[in-house]
Amino acid sequence: MAYFDMHVDRHWCYGYNMGVKASGRQEGQAEKFLEKLEKKFRCIDPDYKGILFDVESINFELLAEVAKRQKIAGLPDEEEVCSNLRNLRRLVLYEHYGALALLGANGRPVPYRQPAFDEKINPADERELILMVWSPKGIKQENFDLKEVLDFIYDDIYVDTYDDDIPGYRQYVTSIKNQVYAAGNGFQLGKVLNREMRHLLYCAKKEGLTEKLDL
Repeated sequence: MAYFDMHVDRHWCYGYNMGVKASGRQEGQAEKFLEKLEKKFRCIDPDYKGILFDVESINFELLAEVAKRQKIAGLPDEEEVCSNLRNLRRLVLYEHYGALALLGANGRPVPYRQPAFDEKINPADERELILMVWSPKGIKQENFDLKEVLDFIYDDIYVDTYDDDIPGYRQYVTSIKNQVYAAGNGFQLGKVLNREMRHLLYCAKKEGLTEKLDL
C-alpha cells in the first residue's frame, strides 16, 4: 500500500505509509511495486525526480553504548534497544532498495522534524524523524537541492494543508524548516548502516531477539 503527495512543479513525491508484506518482499513484490509507481509517476510528470519519505528516528547514542557492552537481552533497556534496532532494520530495508538518508556532516541523520498538527502548536507534539530519498536511477548529491526539498515538504505539504485552519501556522512551520536547513549544513546523502550497527543486529539475532525486530 502507499499514499503520495506529488508536486509537478518541484518534480518530487512525498510518500506515506509505504509498505509491502514480508511474504511479498521475499517474492520480489517490492521491486515490482516500485516499477509500477515509477511508470505512474512518469506519466504524470516526465521530469519526476524521486520519492521523499520519512522513517522513525533512531537513538544512535544508545546503540553506540550497547555496542560497547555487546549485550542486549535481560538488561533494563532491552525493550528500548530492540525498538531502536527495529527502526534500524526498517531503515536498512529501504537502503536495500536504493534509498539514501539525509545525513549531517557527522554521518548521522539530520534531525528532520515533523510539525505539530493542532491549534496549540505545541513543540512537544513535534516528531523527530529521518528523511530519506529514493530515485529510480539513483541520485547524485550535487543534483539534490536541500532547500527545494524542504520548501516542498514544509510549504507545499504542511502549510498548504493546515495554514487555513491554524492561525500562525505558516510562521511556525517556517521556523522548523529553517532549523532543519541549518542542521543540514554540509549534508550528505548516504547509508546509515555501518559495521558497528550491523554487529548489533547480529547480536540481537544471536540472543534470540529476532521476533522483537520483525517488520
